[in-house]
Amino acid sequence: IYRAAPVPAAAVLAGAMINAGLLGWLRLLPVGQVALLEWGVALMALGLFAAFYGVLIGLTQRDAKTLLAYSSISQMGVLTIAVGLGFTAAQAWPQTLMVITLYAVHHGLAKAALFLGVGMAQGCPDTRYWRGLVGAGLALPALALAGAPLTSGMLAKVLLKAEVSLAPAPWVALLNGLLPLSALATTLLMARFLYLAWPRAGGIETGAAAKNMTSWGLLLAASLLLVWLLPRPMDAAAWMSASVWWKSLWPLLAGVVIAVIAVWCCAYWKKRIPEIPAGDMLLLLETMAGRLFKVLAGLTLEQLPHWRERMVQWGANLRPIPWGKYLASAEAGLSYWPVAVMLFVLLIVVMGLSRWLVTV
Repeated sequence: IYRAAPVPAAAVLAGAMINAGLLGWLRLLPVGQVALLEWGVALMALGLFAAFYGVLIGLTQRDAKTLLAYSSISQMGVLTIAVGLGFTAAQAWPQTLMVITLYAVHHGLAKAALFLGVGMAQGCPDTRYWRGLVGAGLALPALALAGAPLTSGMLAKVLLKAEVSLAPAPWVALLNGLLPLSALATTLLMARFLYLAWPRAGGIETGAAAKNMTSWGLLLAASLLLVWLLPRPMDAAAWMSASVWWKSLWPLLAGVVIAVIAVWCCAYWKKRIPEIPAGDMLLLLETMAGRLFKVLAGLTLEQLPHWRERMVQWGANLRPIPWGKYLASAEAGLSYWPVAVMLFVLLIVVMGLSRWLVTV
């Protein structure tokens, strides 16, 4: 969706789609009402997998918007870990919810700024001043997602790490070790993004950069400052300690060093990172289904000839169903306002009933 959508639409969807799904979790799941250790452990395990899986696949992409989509998978994994922490310690849920809200706002604003920055880089004037200005605008939210000091990402990540003590005993050490590594992985992903999206000489000027600079600048300012203005469970003095700065700085420095070494190695050996096609899970399922059909076809042809003949006869007697006609008719019906309003009301009723059943 992100790759196919226009850049402004992708910027809106970047925060809205994921935060809408997260809101559904927070409204419908019994998180904070009762301690469910098994659910919390399962969500934390899934979150860790998604946090590193999104980075691993995203590093192989050659399209900036596709890379940002996989970055959203990784960041959603971090939020899933936070929801899992809420299940393990229901008594501390108000504080955990505050941390989740801050992290979601930080991610939504920073990711929207990056998506809009892709369009700015593609259409900025071909001058050194504009390329440097747009490049700096891309670097700021990228540093925020990596958790650089004095950014909204630093605030969100430090608050999340403070909640790790709520996890069961084996998971405290595991999360304390892996969350900094996820910040390092995010740094590598943002370095790859800047390499793909950085405005280069010889680009096609569309005038989008000059027209959208004001709105993009406001979005950048909001992504850097707004989270600091929201309520948070730690006072301002806690951010001035050397340990907090070092915990935020070392994954960024290590990621930059690894990225520079990787670029040098690729240039020296003249090799490119192998690309995993976008939609990797769907391609995997398609491949598995294709192989399954081949196995079934082989069984039918070699071991079950009688069944094959019956299937051929049964298929010959079937009349083709005009699926295209039915789908076109259904799509046309959905375009009417009365139908859309009825479906919207039905959705609200279903969500309300689901919420009522969960609370009962």
